[in-house]
Parts: sequence; structure tokens; C-alpha cells
Amino acid sequence: MLCLRIVDMRADIQGVETVAVAPNRRVLLAAGVTALVVLLFATYWPSMRGGFLWDDDDHLTSNPAIGSAGGLSEIWSSLFISRYYPLTLSTFWLERHWWGLNPLAFRIANVGIHAVNAVLLFALLRRLRIPGAWMAAAIWAVHPVNVESAAWIAETKNTQSFLFFLVCLHGYLRYDETRKAGWYVLALLACAAAFTSKPSTVTLPAILLLLVWWRRGRWQWRDVWLALPLFGMAVAMSVVTIVEQHRHIVGGGTNDWQQGLVTRFVGGRLGGVVLRGQTTRARGADVCVPPLAD
Repeated sequence: MLCLRIVDMRADIQGVETVAVAPNRRVLLAAGVTALVVLLFATYWPSMRGGFLWDDDDHLTSNPAIGSAGGLSEIWSSLFISRYYPLTLSTFWLERHWWGLNPLAFRIANVGIHAVNAVLLFALLRRLRIPGAWMAAAIWAVHPVNVESAAWIAETKNTQSFLFFLVCLHGYLRYDETRKAGWYVLALLACAAAFTSKPSTVTLPAILLLLVWWRRGRWQWRDVWLALPLFGMAVAMSVVTIVEQHRHIVGGGTNDWQQGLVTRFVGGRLGGVVLRGQTTRARGADVCVPPLAD
């Protein structure tokens, strides 16, 4: 009888400890997220003084579809309204009609999306059980290589597309854990949103399969079948982008489309080398990589 009572007391104590630990973890997690957001906004606050620049006019300030009441139909149906980033341009359309051409509001919104991305990245690294998740997310949040995306209004296409990129990864990994169809549907919708925010996110299906392999150490045929709709959307968006870019470049009278295969290949590799260099050593970073001559 005494032994049973002692066992019951130990069970009660363990239960109390479990209840106490859970709130502590939630408090620490909330503190970590808050610190991440505060750090990010403190870093980017000086950019709030800026105005519109460079191709903000093509995407936003001088784009007739953005200022038009019926502009949304043009944004989604035409390849000649700026570049074909229909969901990003739709965001600009909504913002323009909400607060006009106020650069401060656009900048706060873009940095806000970047902050959400930092939190989602933190959550993704925790889901993947990667050590130092908060530090990695914090470094990414304030790294100079992201200044172009967070502090330049036109580059909302980067922050917004990455937002949906991360939501897609979270949704699919959650589906992989629970097998609940709703999470898979979320992943598909977020994938489509990422592609229509910026087509360069077409690498998303491959990244998704890599994360599945990271977690399990292998792929199953089920994973490939589930990824096929995402690859299908990626191919479709790639074709649309090639057609759209060809029209813009040829219409602009430049010779970029006539560059040789070797020049394109070497130029692409050079851009990758420069970007990796700027990631590890950000001093002297520039938003443009000088083009190669034939």
C-alpha cells in the first residue's frame, strides 16, 4: 500500500513538472520569435526613410494597371503589364488602392513580410530538428544579401514568393506527418502562389523532395507522385516566363536573347559564384552582376 502511494506521488510530481515545462517552452519560443522580429525591424528601420527607386516605376508607380480600377484583369491576362508576376502585382494593386503612393507604407509592408519569413524559416528549421535554428534564422533575417529584397519595394516579389515557398514546405511536411489532405491542398495552393509571385521559385518541388529525403533518408514512389502536380505547375510557369521574357527583351531592342549558349552558361555560373561570394563576404555587394560580352 505504501509502495503504491509512493508511485502515485511520483506520477503526480512528474505530471506537474510536465505541465510546468510546457508553458516555459512556449514562453521561450514566444520570446525568441519576438526577439527575431525586433532585431529585423531595428536593422531595416533606416530604410524606411527611402522613396521609390529604379524599377519601382515599371512595377508600381507608372504602371497603368496598378492605378486602374479594373487593373486586376489586365494583370492576370496580359504578358505586357510589367513582368508576369501576377500575384505580386495584385498585391501592389491592393496596396495602391489602400494607401496610395506612400513609400513608407510599402516599405513597412515589405519588411513585415520579410519578418514573417524569418519566423517561418525559424519554425521550419525547428521542424527539421536542425541545431541553432534561431541563430540561423536571425543571421538570414539581417544578412546584407537580403537588403535588396527587404528594402526595395519592387522586390516585394522576392519576399512574397518566399513567404508562399515556406508555407508550401510547412504544409507538405505537415501532410507527411499527419496524412491529412488539407495540408497537401495548402501546399499546392501555396506552390501556385509562390510561382505567380515570382517564377524563379520553380525550384520549389525539387527542394521539397530534398527535405523529404533529409527527414527520412529515402524517397518513396508516393513522394514522387505527390510532387508531380507541383512539377507540372513549375513547367507551365517556366514556359510562360520564357515567352514573356522573350517578348520583353526582343521588344526592348536589346541583344540579350541573341547571346550564345556558352556565354549564357558561363554568365549563369558567374552569377552563382558572385552570389555565393556576397553571401559569405557581403562587403562591396551589388544588386547587379556585370554581363559578359560575346
